[in-house]
Amino acid sequence: MPIKGITDRDVSFPEIGTIRKGAPKGDKQPGKDLTYFRAVFDERETVASNRFNDVYGDAPQELNILLPFNELDRNFDAWREVYVAGALIHRCDGEKVIYEIDPKTGKIIVVNGVPHTPCDGARCKPVGRLKVIIPELGRLAFMTVMTTSIHDVMSISKQLGALQAINGGRLAGIPLKLRRRPVKISTPSCEDGKRVRREKWLLSIEADPSWVEKMIGSMKIAALPGAVNGDLTKLIESPLGGEVVDSGDDDEIDVADTHISNEVNALRKEFQELWNVAVNNGKHPKNTVKADASVDEWAAAIVGLKQLVEAVDEDGNVIDGEVKTHSETTLAINKHNGHKRPSDEMWARYSALADEAKSIGLSLPVIDELSITSDELAEVGKKLRKDVSEKAVGE
Repeated sequence: MPIKGITDRDVSFPEIGTIRKGAPKGDKQPGKDLTYFRAVFDERETVASNRFNDVYGDAPQELNILLPFNELDRNFDAWREVYVAGALIHRCDGEKVIYEIDPKTGKIIVVNGVPHTPCDGARCKPVGRLKVIIPELGRLAFMTVMTTSIHDVMSISKQLGALQAINGGRLAGIPLKLRRRPVKISTPSCEDGKRVRREKWLLSIEADPSWVEKMIGSMKIAALPGAVNGDLTKLIESPLGGEVVDSGDDDEIDVADTHISNEVNALRKEFQELWNVAVNNGKHPKNTVKADASVDEWAAAIVGLKQLVEAVDEDGNVIDGEVKTHSETTLAINKHNGHKRPSDEMWARYSALADEAKSIGLSLPVIDELSITSDELAEVGKKLRKDVSEKAVGE
Protein backbone atom coordinates (compact mmCIF):
# COMPACT_ATOMS: atom_id res chain seq x y z
CA MET A 1 0.00 0.00 0.00
CA PRO A 2 1.29 3.51 -0.78
CA ILE A 3 2.05 6.02 1.94
CA LYS A 4 -0.29 8.95 1.35
CA GLY A 5 1.56 12.04 0.25
CA ILE A 6 4.89 10.21 0.02
CA THR A 7 4.93 7.16 -2.27
CA ASP A 8 1.78 8.06 -4.21
CA ARG A 9 3.33 11.12 -5.85
CA ASP A 10 4.12 11.58 -9.54
CA VAL A 11 7.00 9.58 -11.06
CA SER A 12 10.20 11.37 -12.01
CA PHE A 13 13.89 10.96 -12.82
CA PRO A 14 16.77 12.32 -10.73
CA GLU A 15 17.94 15.86 -11.41
CA ILE A 16 21.70 16.20 -11.93
CA GLY A 17 22.05 19.90 -12.70
CA THR A 18 20.70 23.06 -14.28
CA ILE A 19 21.25 24.85 -17.57
CA ARG A 20 21.21 28.63 -17.30
CA LYS A 21 21.15 31.57 -19.68
CA GLY A 22 23.05 34.03 -17.52
CA ALA A 23 26.36 34.37 -15.75
CA PRO A 24 26.56 33.70 -11.98
CA LYS A 25 24.84 36.33 -9.83
CA GLY A 26 26.89 39.25 -8.59
CA ASP A 27 26.55 41.16 -5.33
CA LYS A 28 22.81 41.83 -5.05
CA GLN A 29 22.35 41.83 -8.80
CA PRO A 30 21.51 39.25 -11.46
CA GLY A 31 24.22 37.77 -13.64
CA LYS A 32 24.87 39.16 -17.11
CA ASP A 33 22.80 37.62 -19.90
CA LEU A 34 24.95 35.26 -21.96
CA THR A 35 24.79 34.26 -25.62
CA TYR A 36 25.35 30.60 -24.78
CA PHE A 37 24.27 27.98 -22.24
CA ARG A 38 25.94 27.68 -18.85
CA ALA A 39 25.66 24.19 -17.37
CA VAL A 40 25.82 23.83 -13.59
CA PHE A 41 26.09 20.25 -12.34
CA ASP A 42 25.58 18.84 -8.87
CA GLU A 43 28.99 18.76 -7.19
CA ARG A 44 28.88 14.94 -7.10
CA GLU A 45 28.24 14.67 -10.85
CA THR A 46 31.86 15.09 -11.95
CA VAL A 47 31.65 12.37 -14.62
CA ALA A 48 28.56 13.92 -16.20
CA SER A 49 30.09 17.41 -16.00
CA ASN A 50 33.30 16.29 -17.71
CA ARG A 51 31.37 14.43 -20.38
CA PHE A 52 29.23 17.50 -21.08
CA ASN A 53 32.30 19.70 -21.45
CA ASP A 54 33.97 17.15 -23.74
CA VAL A 55 30.95 17.15 -26.05
CA TYR A 56 29.83 20.79 -25.93
CA GLY A 57 32.76 22.82 -24.67
CA ASP A 58 32.48 25.88 -22.43
CA ALA A 59 30.05 28.02 -24.45
CA PRO A 60 27.52 25.90 -26.39
CA GLN A 61 24.75 27.69 -28.27
CA GLU A 62 22.98 24.46 -29.23
CA LEU A 63 22.22 21.29 -27.23
CA ASN A 64 20.78 17.93 -28.20
CA ILE A 65 17.91 17.14 -25.86
CA LEU A 66 15.09 14.68 -25.23
CA LEU A 67 12.01 15.29 -23.13
CA PRO A 68 11.27 12.69 -20.45
CA PHE A 69 7.46 12.85 -20.52
CA ASN A 70 4.64 13.08 -23.06
CA GLU A 71 2.65 15.68 -21.14
CA LEU A 72 3.69 19.26 -21.83
CA ASP A 73 3.17 20.49 -18.27
CA ARG A 74 5.31 17.68 -16.83
CA ASN A 75 8.20 18.75 -19.06
CA PHE A 76 7.73 22.50 -18.83
CA ASP A 77 6.80 24.13 -15.53
CA ALA A 78 5.94 27.84 -15.75
CA TRP A 79 4.68 30.17 -13.00
CA ARG A 80 4.93 33.75 -11.85
CA GLU A 81 7.08 33.86 -8.70
CA VAL A 82 8.69 36.11 -6.07
CA TYR A 83 11.90 35.31 -4.18
CA VAL A 84 13.39 36.94 -1.10
CA ALA A 85 16.98 36.08 -0.13
CA GLY A 86 16.83 33.11 -2.50
CA ALA A 87 13.67 31.69 -0.91
CA LEU A 88 10.37 31.31 -2.77
CA ILE A 89 7.66 33.34 -1.01
CA HIS A 90 5.02 33.64 -3.76
CA ARG A 91 3.82 31.57 -6.71
CA CYS A 92 0.80 32.25 -8.89
CA ASP A 93 -0.61 31.69 -12.37
CA GLY A 94 -1.05 35.41 -12.97
CA GLU A 95 -4.55 35.49 -11.52
CA LYS A 96 -4.68 33.12 -8.56
CA VAL A 97 -2.07 32.59 -5.83
CA ILE A 98 -0.93 28.97 -5.63
CA TYR A 99 1.62 29.25 -2.81
CA GLU A 100 2.60 32.10 -0.51
CA ILE A 101 4.63 32.67 2.66
CA ASP A 102 4.63 35.68 4.92
CA PRO A 103 8.29 36.84 4.56
CA LYS A 104 8.23 38.44 8.02
CA THR A 105 6.91 35.49 10.06
CA GLY A 106 7.69 32.57 7.74
CA LYS A 107 4.09 31.41 8.08
CA ILE A 108 2.59 29.65 5.06
CA ILE A 109 -0.48 31.63 3.99
CA VAL A 110 -1.60 29.79 0.82
CA VAL A 111 -1.04 26.13 -0.14
CA ASN A 112 -2.23 24.61 -3.44
CA GLY A 113 -4.42 27.64 -4.08
CA VAL A 114 -6.24 27.44 -0.73
CA PRO A 115 -7.60 29.74 0.48
CA HIS A 116 -8.50 31.40 -2.80
CA THR A 117 -6.36 34.52 -3.13
CA PRO A 118 -6.35 36.67 -6.28
CA CYS A 119 -3.12 38.08 -7.69
CA ASP A 120 -2.72 40.97 -10.09
CA GLY A 121 0.78 39.89 -11.14
CA ALA A 122 2.28 43.28 -10.35
CA ARG A 123 5.16 42.08 -8.16
CA CYS A 124 5.83 38.60 -9.57
CA LYS A 125 7.87 37.62 -12.60
CA PRO A 126 7.58 34.65 -14.96
CA VAL A 127 9.85 31.67 -14.30
CA GLY A 128 10.08 28.70 -16.64
CA ARG A 129 11.71 25.33 -15.90
CA LEU A 130 12.20 22.83 -18.73
CA LYS A 131 13.22 19.27 -17.87
CA VAL A 132 15.58 17.86 -20.50
CA ILE A 133 17.65 14.71 -20.94
CA ILE A 134 21.07 15.19 -22.57
CA PRO A 135 21.52 11.97 -24.61
CA GLU A 136 25.32 12.25 -24.75
CA LEU A 137 25.48 11.79 -20.97
CA GLY A 138 23.93 8.33 -21.24
CA ARG A 139 21.79 8.96 -18.15
CA LEU A 140 18.07 8.66 -17.47
CA ALA A 141 18.42 11.81 -15.42
CA PHE A 142 17.31 15.29 -16.32
CA MET A 143 18.74 18.78 -16.21
CA THR A 144 16.52 21.81 -15.70
CA VAL A 145 16.74 24.66 -18.20
CA MET A 146 15.96 27.89 -16.33
CA THR A 147 14.53 31.06 -17.83
CA THR A 148 12.89 34.21 -16.48
CA SER A 149 12.02 35.62 -19.90
CA ILE A 150 8.33 35.86 -20.72
CA HIS A 151 9.32 35.54 -24.38
CA ASP A 152 11.00 32.18 -23.66
CA VAL A 153 8.01 30.97 -21.67
CA MET A 154 5.63 31.79 -24.52
CA SER A 155 7.80 30.39 -27.32
CA ILE A 156 8.67 27.14 -25.50
CA SER A 157 5.02 26.54 -24.69
CA LYS A 158 3.98 27.15 -28.30
CA GLN A 159 6.80 25.11 -29.85
CA LEU A 160 6.28 22.08 -27.61
CA GLY A 161 2.52 22.33 -28.09
CA ALA A 162 2.96 22.23 -31.86
CA LEU A 163 5.27 19.19 -31.68
CA GLN A 164 2.82 17.44 -29.38
CA ALA A 165 -0.08 18.12 -31.73
CA ILE A 166 1.70 16.85 -34.82
CA ASN A 167 3.04 13.74 -33.08
CA GLY A 168 -0.21 12.31 -31.77
CA GLY A 169 0.12 13.82 -28.29
CA ARG A 170 3.61 12.43 -27.65
CA LEU A 171 6.71 14.44 -26.71
CA ALA A 172 8.93 11.91 -24.93
CA GLY A 173 11.81 10.67 -27.04
CA ILE A 174 11.60 13.17 -29.92
CA PRO A 175 15.19 14.20 -30.74
CA LEU A 176 15.25 17.98 -30.29
CA LYS A 177 17.67 20.88 -30.67
CA LEU A 178 17.67 23.51 -27.91
CA ARG A 179 19.25 26.71 -29.19
CA ARG A 180 20.15 30.27 -28.16
CA ARG A 181 19.06 32.71 -30.85
CA PRO A 182 19.41 36.52 -31.01
CA VAL A 183 16.07 38.31 -31.25
CA LYS A 184 15.25 42.02 -31.22
CA ILE A 185 12.61 42.67 -28.57
CA SER A 186 11.00 45.80 -27.15
CA THR A 187 12.14 46.65 -23.61
CA PRO A 188 11.65 49.69 -21.31
CA SER A 189 14.30 52.38 -21.45
CA CYS A 190 15.90 53.43 -18.17
CA GLU A 191 16.24 57.02 -19.32
CA ASP A 192 12.82 58.41 -20.21
CA GLY A 193 10.50 55.44 -19.81
CA LYS A 194 10.15 54.91 -23.54
CA ARG A 195 10.59 51.48 -25.05
CA VAL A 196 13.57 50.58 -27.19
CA ARG A 197 14.50 47.49 -29.17
CA ARG A 198 17.34 45.45 -27.74
CA GLU A 199 18.95 42.20 -28.78
CA LYS A 200 18.19 39.29 -26.44
CA TRP A 201 19.45 35.73 -26.80
CA LEU A 202 16.27 33.70 -26.37
CA LEU A 203 15.54 29.99 -26.31
CA SER A 204 14.28 28.05 -29.31
CA ILE A 205 13.34 24.37 -29.66
CA GLU A 206 13.29 22.54 -32.97
CA ALA A 207 13.06 18.87 -33.90
CA ASP A 208 16.18 17.16 -35.22
CA PRO A 209 16.29 17.20 -39.06
CA SER A 210 16.51 13.38 -39.30
CA TRP A 211 13.27 13.03 -37.34
CA VAL A 212 11.64 15.83 -39.34
CA GLU A 213 12.47 14.04 -42.59
CA LYS A 214 10.65 10.91 -41.44
CA MET A 215 7.75 12.94 -40.08
CA ILE A 216 7.32 14.74 -43.40
CA GLY A 217 7.18 11.34 -45.09
CA SER A 218 4.44 10.29 -42.67
CA MET A 219 2.51 13.50 -43.26
CA LYS A 220 2.60 13.04 -47.03
CA ILE A 221 1.44 9.44 -46.72
CA ALA A 222 -1.36 10.45 -44.34
CA ALA A 223 -2.49 13.07 -46.85
CA LEU A 224 -2.74 10.56 -49.70
CA PRO A 225 -6.19 9.43 -50.81
CA GLY A 226 -7.14 6.26 -48.96
CA ALA A 227 -5.41 7.18 -45.71
CA VAL A 228 -7.59 6.58 -42.66
CA ASN A 229 -9.56 9.84 -42.46
CA GLY A 230 -6.30 11.61 -43.29
CA ASP A 231 -5.37 11.07 -39.65
CA LEU A 232 -1.62 11.49 -39.16
CA THR A 233 -1.66 9.86 -35.74
CA LYS A 234 -2.53 6.51 -37.32
CA LEU A 235 0.88 6.53 -39.02
CA ILE A 236 3.11 8.23 -36.48
CA GLU A 237 3.59 5.17 -34.26
CA SER A 238 6.60 4.50 -36.49
CA PRO A 239 7.44 7.58 -38.62
CA LEU A 240 8.08 6.54 -42.19
CA GLY A 241 10.85 7.66 -44.50
CA GLY A 242 11.59 7.45 -48.21
CA GLU A 243 9.97 9.12 -51.19
CA VAL A 244 6.20 9.37 -51.36
CA VAL A 245 3.76 9.97 -54.14
CA ASP A 246 4.28 13.37 -55.68
CA SER A 247 2.65 14.53 -58.88
CA GLY A 248 5.57 16.83 -59.63
CA ASP A 249 3.21 19.76 -60.19
CA ASP A 250 0.96 21.96 -58.12
CA ASP A 251 -2.17 19.84 -58.56
CA GLU A 252 -3.86 18.87 -55.32
CA ILE A 253 -6.11 15.85 -54.93
CA ASP A 254 -9.43 16.71 -53.35
CA VAL A 255 -10.67 13.47 -51.78
CA ALA A 256 -14.11 14.99 -51.49
CA ASP A 257 -14.33 15.58 -55.22
CA THR A 258 -17.58 14.00 -56.27
CA HIS A 259 -16.40 13.73 -59.88
CA ILE A 260 -13.84 11.02 -59.03
CA SER A 261 -15.26 7.63 -59.82
CA ASN A 262 -15.72 4.90 -57.24
CA GLU A 263 -13.35 2.71 -59.22
CA VAL A 264 -10.53 5.25 -59.00
CA ASN A 265 -11.13 5.70 -55.28
CA ALA A 266 -10.94 1.95 -54.77
CA LEU A 267 -7.65 1.79 -56.67
CA ARG A 268 -6.28 4.70 -54.67
CA LYS A 269 -7.10 2.88 -51.45
CA GLU A 270 -5.37 -0.28 -52.67
CA PHE A 271 -2.36 1.79 -53.74
CA GLN A 272 -2.21 3.39 -50.26
CA GLU A 273 -2.34 -0.01 -48.54
CA LEU A 274 0.45 -1.43 -50.71
CA TRP A 275 2.52 1.73 -50.22
CA ASN A 276 2.27 1.31 -46.43
CA VAL A 277 3.24 -2.37 -46.76
CA ALA A 278 6.31 -1.49 -48.80
CA VAL A 279 7.52 1.33 -46.54
CA ASN A 280 6.93 -0.62 -43.32
CA ASN A 281 9.07 -3.43 -44.71
CA GLY A 282 12.05 -1.29 -45.59
CA LYS A 283 11.18 -0.71 -49.24
CA HIS A 284 11.46 2.70 -50.90
CA PRO A 285 8.76 3.14 -53.56
CA LYS A 286 9.55 5.46 -56.43
CA ASN A 287 6.17 5.19 -58.14
CA THR A 288 4.57 8.50 -58.99
CA VAL A 289 0.89 9.03 -59.75
CA LYS A 290 -0.56 12.30 -60.98
CA ALA A 291 -3.57 13.83 -59.35
CA ASP A 292 -5.74 13.23 -62.44
CA ALA A 293 -4.45 9.70 -63.12
CA SER A 294 -6.76 7.37 -64.99
CA VAL A 295 -7.94 3.95 -63.87
CA ASP A 296 -5.27 2.29 -66.05
CA GLU A 297 -2.51 4.48 -64.59
CA TRP A 298 -3.55 3.68 -61.02
CA ALA A 299 -3.70 -0.03 -61.89
CA ALA A 300 -0.21 0.08 -63.42
CA ALA A 301 1.16 1.82 -60.33
CA ILE A 302 -0.38 -0.88 -58.12
CA VAL A 303 1.32 -3.64 -60.12
CA GLY A 304 4.63 -1.81 -59.68
CA LEU A 305 4.16 -1.70 -55.89
CA LYS A 306 3.23 -5.39 -55.81
CA GLN A 307 6.45 -6.19 -57.62
CA LEU A 308 8.38 -4.08 -55.11
CA VAL A 309 7.21 -6.18 -52.18
CA GLU A 310 8.21 -9.32 -54.17
CA ALA A 311 4.86 -10.97 -53.90
CA VAL A 312 3.41 -11.21 -57.42
CA ASP A 313 3.30 -13.52 -60.39
CA GLU A 314 3.66 -12.45 -64.03
CA ASP A 315 0.06 -11.19 -64.05
CA GLY A 316 0.53 -9.03 -60.98
CA ASN A 317 -1.43 -11.25 -58.59
CA VAL A 318 -0.21 -11.58 -55.00
CA ILE A 319 0.90 -15.18 -54.53
CA ASP A 320 3.48 -15.07 -51.75
CA GLY A 321 5.68 -13.04 -49.48
CA GLU A 322 5.05 -12.52 -45.79
CA VAL A 323 5.17 -8.79 -45.35
CA LYS A 324 4.34 -6.88 -42.21
CA THR A 325 1.72 -4.19 -42.72
CA HIS A 326 1.21 -1.09 -40.61
CA SER A 327 -1.72 -2.73 -38.84
CA GLU A 328 0.50 -5.69 -37.90
CA THR A 329 -1.37 -8.08 -40.19
CA THR A 330 0.30 -10.22 -42.89
CA LEU A 331 -0.46 -11.12 -46.46
CA ALA A 332 -1.51 -14.71 -47.13
CA ILE A 333 1.42 -16.96 -48.08
CA ASN A 334 1.13 -20.05 -50.26
CA LYS A 335 3.98 -20.28 -52.76
CA HIS A 336 7.21 -18.52 -53.66
CA ASN A 337 9.07 -19.14 -56.92
CA GLY A 338 7.51 -22.60 -57.15
CA HIS A 339 8.46 -23.60 -53.58
CA LYS A 340 6.08 -24.06 -50.66
CA ARG A 341 6.36 -22.20 -47.42
CA PRO A 342 6.78 -24.18 -44.17
CA SER A 343 3.49 -25.23 -42.58
CA ASP A 344 2.59 -24.41 -38.98
CA GLU A 345 3.23 -28.03 -38.05
CA MET A 346 6.71 -27.89 -39.61
CA TRP A 347 7.51 -24.69 -37.70
CA ALA A 348 6.34 -26.34 -34.47
CA ARG A 349 8.68 -29.32 -35.02
CA TYR A 350 11.59 -27.01 -35.81
CA SER A 351 10.91 -24.87 -32.73
CA ALA A 352 10.96 -27.95 -30.50
CA LEU A 353 14.26 -29.03 -32.07
CA ALA A 354 15.69 -25.53 -31.64
CA ASP A 355 14.74 -25.55 -27.94
CA GLU A 356 16.45 -28.90 -27.51
CA ALA A 357 19.60 -27.61 -29.23
CA LYS A 358 19.74 -24.50 -27.04
CA SER A 359 19.28 -26.59 -23.90
CA ILE A 360 22.52 -28.49 -24.61
CA GLY A 361 24.51 -25.39 -25.53
CA LEU A 362 24.34 -25.43 -29.33
CA SER A 363 24.13 -22.23 -31.35
CA LEU A 364 21.15 -21.97 -33.67
CA PRO A 365 21.59 -21.26 -37.38
CA VAL A 366 20.44 -17.86 -38.62
CA ILE A 367 17.38 -18.14 -40.86
CA ASP A 368 15.08 -15.65 -42.56
CA GLU A 369 11.64 -16.66 -41.37
CA LEU A 370 9.98 -14.38 -43.90
CA SER A 371 11.48 -15.98 -47.01
CA ILE A 372 12.65 -19.51 -46.12
CA THR A 373 10.90 -22.33 -48.01
CA SER A 374 9.79 -25.67 -46.58
CA ASP A 375 12.65 -27.47 -48.38
CA GLU A 376 15.20 -25.03 -46.96
CA LEU A 377 13.81 -25.35 -43.44
CA ALA A 378 13.89 -29.14 -43.77
CA GLU A 379 17.60 -29.01 -44.65
CA VAL A 380 18.33 -26.68 -41.73
CA GLY A 381 16.40 -28.97 -39.39
CA LYS A 382 18.18 -32.04 -40.70
CA LYS A 383 21.60 -30.53 -40.03
CA LEU A 384 20.53 -29.25 -36.61
CA ARG A 385 19.21 -32.72 -35.68
CA LYS A 386 22.57 -34.20 -36.67
CA ASP A 387 24.42 -31.70 -34.49
CA VAL A 388 22.13 -32.49 -31.55
CA SER A 389 22.72 -36.25 -31.95
CA GLU A 390 26.49 -35.83 -32.18
CA LYS A 391 26.49 -33.62 -29.11
CA ALA A 392 24.48 -36.19 -27.18
CA VAL A 393 26.82 -39.03 -28.16
CA GLY A 394 29.87 -36.99 -27.22
CA GLU A 395 28.52 -36.39 -23.76
